[in-house]
This record gives sequence, C-alpha cells and structure tokens, in this order.
Amino acid sequence: FIKLYHNLPELRYKYLVHEQLDGITDTKQQVITTNYVIHHVGFDANLSKAKKQYYLFLAEKQLLIYPNNPTVLFNLAMAYADNKQMAKAVDVLYTIYRQNKDFPNIVRILSDFLVKIHRIVESQQLLTKHIVYLQSLQEPDTTELSYLYYILGIVQLQQQILDKAMGCFQKSNTCLPNADAYNGLAMIAVAKKQYKEAYEFLQKAFALNPNNINVVNNLKKLKSICQ
Repeated sequence: FIKLYHNLPELRYKYLVHEQLDGITDTKQQVITTNYVIHHVGFDANLSKAKKQYYLFLAEKQLLIYPNNPTVLFNLAMAYADNKQMAKAVDVLYTIYRQNKDFPNIVRILSDFLVKIHRIVESQQLLTKHIVYLQSLQEPDTTELSYLYYILGIVQLQQQILDKAMGCFQKSNTCLPNADAYNGLAMIAVAKKQYKEAYEFLQKAFALNPNNINVVNNLKKLKSICQ
C-alpha cells in the first residue's frame, strides 16, 4: 500500500536508502482512501545485481552521515548480506547488538547469519547468552524466548545433538506452545525411529497451526513411511 503526502516544507525524507519520512506527527486524520492505482516497478529485474551493489554504496555512504545509528547500521548489514558479504554483515550486526540487545529481531538474524557462515558454535553461544539475558528481565518476553529456544534447538539438531535439541524444543513449548517446536520434536522422534511419538507431535503441531507447510509435508512423509 502506497502513501502519498502533500509537498509541505516541514516534510522531508531522512536517509539515503530505505528512506523514512520525517516531520509527520499525526497521520490518522489525514488518511484518505482513493481508487487510484499506482504501479511502483523500481529497478529492472535484469539489474537486480546492480541494484544490490548500488544500495550497498548508499548504505555505506549513509553511515558516514549517521554514524552509530542502529537503523542505518542494520540497513548496511542487510546490504552486505544481499551482496554475499556475510562476514561483514555479521560484524555490523554485532555492533548493533552491543549497542542495544533489544533491537528488533537482531538475535534471530545474527544467529542465522552465523550458521550460514559455519560459525555454528558461536551461534549457539549467542542464543544461549541472549536467552539468559531475557530470563533476567522483570517481565520476560515469552514469545521471543519460545522462538529463540526453537532456533537453538534447530542449530543443535543440525549438529545431531538430539538430546539437547529435544530439551530446547520442550522449553520452547513451555514458554509458548507452537507448531514449529512440535515439528522439531517430531523430527527427533523420526531420527530415533519412534514413529508413533512423531505422529503425535505432528498432530499437536497441526492443531496449533494447520497452515504450517513443514508440518503438513512431514505428516504426509510420515504416513508414507508407516504404510
């Protein structure tokens, strides 16, 4: 959905890339719905690589203007990732994390990038450390804790550390029952050839989220195995 604004002098775009409109105070009474259709095509599809390189150029230039700005740093990290410079992306994300542990999704993305560049143990350490941090808060975010336990379980599952992965999936469900964690428990049960237990886990996952593609596909696979 596209927003249009009056060309007022107090309204100016901030940042060189992923611009944000500055100067807006209250927009609720200014919203008007129209039937106009606007097509925003951006760069030609054939220039996607050039677009990514150009965005990286802008993101690096932007950092000179707004040094240590977490939003600018995050855009730079994503630009590095888009250009397959994952180690640089990780370094920038660590800078944000040191500044603000509560920056949205920072641990999720950083842990994922660490796995992608085969720094798996470091990803585990980061997740474990942040879980301890969240648990120390006066009002822990159980939704975030549940998800981080799930991610940690997936990392450990990839390393075939089944018992620790199982513990993480169970803790994820303790924080907040979710289809992904039950799906993880089912994968472990299958690895142990405990097909009945796996089916029960998948049934619980399906009840929580019948639209979860991984759960639906695993149910089909499990039925074919058991036949």
